[in-house]
Amino acid sequence: MGRAFLLLSIAAASLNIPLAAGTVTMQASSNLPPFISPPNWGTSCSRSDPGPVSCFLQFGFDGPTSRQSVGGNASATADFGYIAGFLVGGGTNAYLSASYDSSFADYVTVLGGTGQGTLITHYQLASSDEANGVMPSFAVPPSYSFFQAGFIRQYTPNLQHMPSDNPDASLTENFDVSTPVTFGQLLLLGASTSTQFSFYAESGRGSSLFTSASAKLTGYTVLDSDGTILSASSVQRSFSDAPEPGTLWVGIGGTLILLGSKRRRQKPARR
Repeated sequence: MGRAFLLLSIAAASLNIPLAAGTVTMQASSNLPPFISPPNWGTSCSRSDPGPVSCFLQFGFDGPTSRQSVGGNASATADFGYIAGFLVGGGTNAYLSASYDSSFADYVTVLGGTGQGTLITHYQLASSDEANGVMPSFAVPPSYSFFQAGFIRQYTPNLQHMPSDNPDASLTENFDVSTPVTFGQLLLLGASTSTQFSFYAESGRGSSLFTSASAKLTGYTVLDSDGTILSASSVQRSFSDAPEPGTLWVGIGGTLILLGSKRRRQKPARR
């Protein structure tokens, strides 16, 4: 492992950024003890791999009487260019806390230009949340983080429960991340989505919360230093660790064609 990769690892760890992998984690806890008997149940799940990765967690907690119990399930998947997560939990007369996190990251190089330019990464987000047995204002939307070329952009979708007493809301939207880049230079690119809720499920109301999220990388646009779209540019993945310092690395394959039209010669308005 080269010094460059070590330095990137330390910097990314300090910002809670995964490195060259898909990573999913989830956990659940309560003021009640967990179920003991059901097989394949638990309170946590974690996976990390350079390729596709996923986790599914079924959880439950029981009190001394049948009137005290909470539970639910969570799932998450991650691969380069795609992350998704799902979480539902509820019950009666007990506290429940649960969370999931799904992320991907890899090193990429922007090719097709010289000097400085701009990389615009296009995502499609699908988000939803729901609250039953409690006010819709208790619903917990997912959150997203996007990291690109040393920049981090965080985003929480505006899930409006309209009318105001509607227990569920959903939103599908396009989202762009724009950062300066140096052509031919290695950069870390990735995204994550996460949700955490903690609430008291009241007696007789069957309180429950639900949330889901996904982010799909749909393409790239690259601009030169003058803001002109470079339609013949490409972005290459590493499929490996960072190179030694001073190495001009162009990857070993996996070129991703950019979404750019030759007719567009101005900076895109969306950010």
